[in-house]
Amino acid sequence: MSIKTKNLFIVLVAAVSLLSACEVFDTTEDPKIYEGPNQVKFTQESVILFAEQDTEVGIVEVSSLKPQSSNKTYTFQIDTDKSTAVRDTDFTLASETVTIAKDSVIGKIELTLNKASLATPKTLYLKITDADSAVFNNEIEITLRQFTPYNQADFVGNFDLVYPWFYADSNPRTVELVAGGTENEVIIKEIFPVEGNGVDVVVTLDDSDRTNFTASFEETPGAWTHSAGAVSITADEGSFSAADLTITLQVFHSIPGVGNFGAATTMTLTKQ
Repeated sequence: MSIKTKNLFIVLVAAVSLLSACEVFDTTEDPKIYEGPNQVKFTQESVILFAEQDTEVGIVEVSSLKPQSSNKTYTFQIDTDKSTAVRDTDFTLASETVTIAKDSVIGKIELTLNKASLATPKTLYLKITDADSAVFNNEIEITLRQFTPYNQADFVGNFDLVYPWFYADSNPRTVELVAGGTENEVIIKEIFPVEGNGVDVVVTLDDSDRTNFTASFEETPGAWTHSAGAVSITADEGSFSAADLTITLQVFHSIPGVGNFGAATTMTLTKQ
């Protein structure tokens, strides 16, 4: 076989392969339609509902496997053995039924949360008991908890600083916090004033995750002077509460070029 003939053969084989591939991935075929029984399930396995107001309405969704031909009501119940949330104390529930409207696939269960009783998060388990319940996602774990949004102005003013590692006691010292350059920054003024000296520490309060408010500050040199040199401090993990107006920081101490002082130690600030 000549080189010219061989190249032509390769081209023909490639063309046949391409046509075969087009037949395998034919997109003109109608999509498959679910033809099974119309069962109902929760749209999620777990969910967190927040109570920001004194009474807050939270929504839990259920869904059917295909649109309803008419309004359809399904039954569910509270699993009291597994739940820590108490009905009519932590939440109220009008009924243990949920309706999915005609031509829809989504129904909504409304829970009214009582913020005052949710200082400690509670769990609520619901289970679909209807005969048309699906075999999957027929139970949901719901966490009920308080939520107080972050407001920078709340973290401005005098705070009690408790830091036994530095002061060798648990007595509070008064420090001033002022607003930082961005909405999520506050500045601790002249922290650790020794012999009239002290440095400002810029603390970042991150409220992007409603379930986990975090606090941190970057390395700040010269927090105070040790016999071995100037001490730098940093806190790369911590937390804060917008409800209690507290900041808890895990602080590391080091002397550049010398080393650190060991593990992180806990510093707390509470608004006076």
